[in-house]
Amino acid sequence: MNETIIELQKEFFTHDEETLVKHGALEISLFRYKSGVRAVRLKNRCGYIVVLPYTGQQIWDAYFHSRSLRMKTNFQNPRNVSNFVFSYGAFLMHCGALRMGCPGPKDDHALHGELPCGDFSDAELIVGEKDDTKHVAISSTYEYNKAFSGYYKARPTITMNENNSILDVDIEIRNMSDYPMELMYMAHINFEPVDFGSIVQCVNWDRNSMRIRKDLPGDLVPSNEYGTLVDRLGDTPELTREMKPQDVYDPELVYYLYNILADEDGFTYFMQKHPDGSADYVSFNTKQLDHGTRWVVRNKDMRALGIVLPSTCDAEGYNAEKEKGNVRTLGGKGTFRANIKTGYLNKDDATKIEERIRLIVKEG
Repeated sequence: MNETIIELQKEFFTHDEETLVKHGALEISLFRYKSGVRAVRLKNRCGYIVVLPYTGQQIWDAYFHSRSLRMKTNFQNPRNVSNFVFSYGAFLMHCGALRMGCPGPKDDHALHGELPCGDFSDAELIVGEKDDTKHVAISSTYEYNKAFSGYYKARPTITMNENNSILDVDIEIRNMSDYPMELMYMAHINFEPVDFGSIVQCVNWDRNSMRIRKDLPGDLVPSNEYGTLVDRLGDTPELTREMKPQDVYDPELVYYLYNILADEDGFTYFMQKHPDGSADYVSFNTKQLDHGTRWVVRNKDMRALGIVLPSTCDAEGYNAEKEKGNVRTLGGKGTFRANIKTGYLNKDDATKIEERIRLIVKEG
């Protein structure tokens, strides 16, 4: 495999979008939003993604086959903020790594930790070819170093090839200290829910495998009907299998997914299947990420579907997860790695994955 590394510099980014590299059917361009946030657009034959290399290395948008996959919010463009709730619209955010989830009454950490809007550096493009298929990857580093607290480096890498609409999202978190560190991580992948779309999953549709969260984070105010809705959907999670136009999930609906089933290699598969047979898609290795969360919002301001948010724990905040034994420990100089695939499947590929899911569930 031949690869060329291009080190990006912040001065490369201007308000006028400019092409930096063409590589077969791939085209990489750089620009800055009016907010000052720097962005890289990676195009291929199927569409493009927009990555914010210095701002959490978020994937702000994923646009394939004439459709944006990302959730719909009132934020059209990213903002230069330290808390993502003031720039709420990314297709994918990395969450963690010392703390993650919605902080509980005893927690003092930010919502989903340090990574979502972290100040990343050392951005680079990796341009290469493997098995006659050209690809490009983008990578950058977040360094956390606080006296008496911890020292780690997180380096996500997003890879796109020239021919399809599935992204490889890899992350490496290295404990730079000689002492152990606590670890919590989640990939927050946010699709738009599609009317009459249906969830196909490697999880059984029952209360043992899908536990609904009944308590909302403190800053969210439920409607009068919310409690009744949560009780009903907690007892019969299968009612959420299909996204109906009249469904309202306000302010949000969260399930913690248990007993996640996987193939012989440890990989699990989730889809939102569209009425036309295509699908939104997430797959990950359960040996690396053994938890999953479903997150849905459907109200007048937002439409969002986290089909599955792959993670090392549930998202109830540090102290709650610590009490459940879900906070991992990464040894001194240890490294955590995770690999996720996400994006868009055409009808034929979606049918193949659906057959694989049904076989896994049947055998599970």
